[in-house]
Amino acid sequence: MVDFNGWDLLNTIIQGFEILLLYPLEYPTFWVFLLIIALLYRRQLRMKSDLFQVKPESVWPSVLSSAMYGLVGGFIGSFLMILFGITIVESGFLYLLPVAIALALINTRYMCYAYAGGVISLAAILFGWTEVSVVQIMGLVAILHLVEAVLMFLSGHRDSLPVYVAHRRGMTVGGYHLQSFWPIPLVVLTMVAIPHNSGIPFQEISTPGWWPLITPPDIPYNPAVESVVLSPLPLVALLGYGDLALVRQPRVHCRRSSLMLAGYSLILLTLVVLASHMPILSLLPALFGPLGHEALILWTKRREMQGTPLYVASPRGLKILDVGDGSPAEKAGLRAGDLLGSVNGLPVRSRRDLAISLSWSPAQVEMEFLPGGTGGFWKRTTAMKGWNESLGLVPVPDPEDPPLIRFEGVGLFRNLWRRWTQRFFQRNRKKP
Repeated sequence: MVDFNGWDLLNTIIQGFEILLLYPLEYPTFWVFLLIIALLYRRQLRMKSDLFQVKPESVWPSVLSSAMYGLVGGFIGSFLMILFGITIVESGFLYLLPVAIALALINTRYMCYAYAGGVISLAAILFGWTEVSVVQIMGLVAILHLVEAVLMFLSGHRDSLPVYVAHRRGMTVGGYHLQSFWPIPLVVLTMVAIPHNSGIPFQEISTPGWWPLITPPDIPYNPAVESVVLSPLPLVALLGYGDLALVRQPRVHCRRSSLMLAGYSLILLTLVVLASHMPILSLLPALFGPLGHEALILWTKRREMQGTPLYVASPRGLKILDVGDGSPAEKAGLRAGDLLGSVNGLPVRSRRDLAISLSWSPAQVEMEFLPGGTGGFWKRTTAMKGWNESLGLVPVPDPEDPPLIRFEGVGLFRNLWRRWTQRFFQRNRKKP
């Protein structure tokens, strides 16, 4: 085995990050993605304010957190891609984003590299497109999902939107729409054919005998006059995570889901490595990528809809679904999951009870609550707020409340088809 200096790999990644982060005019992608993320988070926080009449929260903590964790994910992803030998040289990678966008027109949750990579890989196998490397594309998909799993575990619960949704039991329950985005700076490898007499300097880096784990694709070149050189290629990916937590707290839900996604990614990565050395197995990662991802999503959705909802009305008091950052309720010590027993001396069991009790003393609010909602002892606290200021808490829905948001994930094509069929039947009904 040839000596391998890990500092060379680390230095390559750091240099790529410097290019992507410190030269925004020449390489604006990272900062453009961060701006898009800021707009998405701003929309999410405005939705929370509009739905529950709470004070709008600042978007900057979410944006800064997204950037910080994106850098962590980028370092992990870059290390893994170079370690496994993901090499971007052929046109197949250019199809990933367009195919993902096209799939989103059918259903928004299909805008994922797992589905796009699977479609491209299956098409390459069926039609014999030699310019598309199945193992390289699906290897990229596996590593990006592994990075996503790590980021979900660390921060997927941080930016959650409280929601009222329809449950399969025919009632409205409280829950959290988990939505996180991360800009991921990456340093991957590409192959370049350089003429012997070009005068371009390049440094040879020794590699161990087992590298690469994923066989790089061939590129056409003339060995008599050219040399093939592996060169680092800095680029930026945008990763997003969306889910619905009904039966567990957001942190617990995210960490469970992240472990499942990590397992999926490791299985896919193993299939890619096997197919790299035995091309006859290329169909396995091409099929497992989209089908395994779809099975994981359906299983998670079924678990949430068939489990016992966590945030529902309680006969003992008014359960708190969420508390606004910096709100009077948060300053008074209230947290999501607490049970509010009385306000200003009046028992509260519903949002109507809360509104009535707040009218007795709008500025100084005396509250009795049970931390965590179960066990322990009831505590008393006082919240000070402005006369017309919101208390800043979001209670669970009352049994008769309608759902505020429906998550259907319908794409543009299905929306257009639905509208066309509705208009068609309406016109036919008017005809004698």
